[in-house]
Amino acid sequence: KVRPRITFRIFCQIFALGLFGPVMDQNFYYLGLKYTSPTFGGAMNNLLPATTFVIALIFRMERVKLREIRSQAKIVGTIVCVGGAMVMILYKGAIVPMPWSSHEHYHSSNAAASDHDSNSDMIKGCICLLTATVAWAALFILQASVLKKYSAQLSLATLICLMGTIQSFAITLAVERRPSAWTIGWDMNLFTTVYSGVLGSGIAYYVQGLCMKIKGPVFATAFIPLTMIISAIMDSILLHQGIYLG
Repeated sequence: KVRPRITFRIFCQIFALGLFGPVMDQNFYYLGLKYTSPTFGGAMNNLLPATTFVIALIFRMERVKLREIRSQAKIVGTIVCVGGAMVMILYKGAIVPMPWSSHEHYHSSNAAASDHDSNSDMIKGCICLLTATVAWAALFILQASVLKKYSAQLSLATLICLMGTIQSFAITLAVERRPSAWTIGWDMNLFTTVYSGVLGSGIAYYVQGLCMKIKGPVFATAFIPLTMIISAIMDSILLHQGIYLG
């Protein structure tokens, strides 16, 4: 199939997509994880559907009619989403024993987590994660808009990654002064980079584009809260962190 022609306006929008996605979203999210934890970052992701819904309302991509059940469900879902995210962020609760970890291990993890919480700058982490959430929501909204004029999802995902790579390279070249930061060996750093680039960016942008073209950006973000459950389980198994009731 013939790809649509890229106009200057579409090019600028793709450039903005590269800025919102690979640059702002991922960098601020990783920085937020540095100050918090994967589970906390997953909890902050639960704000994404509500943020996307609000931005879609502002740009009139979503319409709300209070007398319609569909609109009422969206409003209630947004309130529940934000409320649930706030509960998970602010309330920790008791630790939940898991079959793959012993009691002593949980105790040490709990102590380590408490020490981590007391020493880390949670305010910086929250600001970074909130910035990443807003950038991610803007990515969904703008990508849905671009797909109406440039319907080649695979090409669009490739261009987003390309623009993000160029921008990230330029920013890193200007900010990072340590030559060792550019060194990648055959270790977990290489695996993390490849995994984030292939799955977290390329495939993710393509799949979410397919979903948004059919159902819109708000529907595409409705499944994001699943990341909280998945990250909590993976955090417990791989990083030996306790799962709390909150």
